[in-house]
Amino acid sequence: MTILERLTQSVGLTEDDARRHLAAGFVRGDGDTVTDPDTEVTATARLLLNPPFTPAE
Repeated sequence: MTILERLTQSVGLTEDDARRHLAAGFVRGDGDTVTDPDTEVTATARLLLNPPFTPAE
């Protein structure tokens, strides 16, 4: 599973929002900053969004 898939399926971000967070360096997977949307992660990897995701109204 890629980090992009995890962000869209498990976290609930849109693909565009997920790509923006990744490109900005706002996503950490198991403690490492991830910018490549094709990075493989496990289903149990701990993801951290900083700043936290806030859906647009």
